Amino acid sequence: MSRYTITVTSDHRSDPNAVIGYDPPLRTLFLQAFPDESGDDLALWLGTRD
Repeated sequence: MSRYTITVTSDHRSDPNAVIGYDPPLRTLFLQAFPDESGDDLALWLGTRD
């Protein structure tokens, strides 16, 4: 799996620790950003779903 740290910005905020990558077994790209401070939820998740 490739995984790179990037900065993602929206109108109101920025996440300098967002992650983008590729998961070969699932054959999909993914993007994770804006973690919820109270848990493991993410405001932005693109890619596969649980």
